[in-house]
Amino acid sequence: MGTLSILTVCTHNRTRSVLMAALLEHHLAAHDVDATVTSAGYRHEGLPATPETVRLLAERGIDVGSHQSRQVTPELIDAADLVVTAEREHVVKVAVARRDAFARTFTLPELIRWAGVVGPRQSKPWPDWLDEIGSERPRASTYLGAEIGEVDDPTGRPLDVWHRTVDEIDQMCEQLAAVIR
Repeated sequence: MGTLSILTVCTHNRTRSVLMAALLEHHLAAHDVDATVTSAGYRHEGLPATPETVRLLAERGIDVGSHQSRQVTPELIDAADLVVTAEREHVVKVAVARRDAFARTFTLPELIRWAGVVGPRQSKPWPDWLDEIGSERPRASTYLGAEIGEVDDPTGRPLDVWHRTVDEIDQMCEQLAAVIR
């Protein structure tokens, strides 16, 4: 497989998907994984990342000051080997846009959970590893009612919630990078 293409998705593409993309890209590079990570959302295009997102990532040496929000499109979904979302609803929206994408679309906590069960990819072909990860997950018809982990949105919340959310996303992105390599 060549360069791995990952799309991160949240509602506005101004906080959670930006955090996931930046932190995942950082950790994948640290693990020498050849990957491109992009982000998108379901609201307005052309807006900057939230000031808190920019500041908290800058504290970690990551610059997202030039980020501009964009909308999820079928083309972005099709181009991604993996779609990582913040919420179950985002998984469903991706699957509605592209039915075949459900097998490669997970919330970040869900992906970490199943990767922990299956184990690192190592030399397994990417599609085989994803099939293993997805083999026990709820199917599309029961997905929204299932106990699937989500990434809480810190927007509008106190700074301690922001720090906790960024730390959680950072930890999960590091775990994901470690099992993908």
